[in-house]
Amino acid sequence: MSVAAQTSTKSLPPFSIWGVHASVAGRPVVWGKLVMRVLQDQQIQGTIQFRGTPIPIEGSWNESTQQIMFHSPYAAYSSQLTIYDDVQIQLRHLVLTGRLRMLPSS
Repeated sequence: MSVAAQTSTKSLPPFSIWGVHASVAGRPVVWGKLVMRVLQDQQIQGTIQFRGTPIPIEGSWNESTQQIMFHSPYAAYSSQLTIYDDVQIQLRHLVLTGRLRMLPSS
């Protein structure tokens, strides 16, 4: 018997594009795109886009705790990274699960 998914301790890629979906009370409310670069000293820069206009983000990545935090002019986000490989379809999944806090400017 083979294992279909296995947990991995690998790090974030230096450049990545993520699909973003959020839900409130189990109902999907937002779809978007996150473009992220991991820089020296585990700093993060990029953009997040929901309605066609890229919004700049900045933040940090802590590899030892697998935590990522970033902010934009409108919100702050902190999350935990889970990376697992789906052996059957040869695909690596990088999943961020966390909390979004809207800022007064939004």
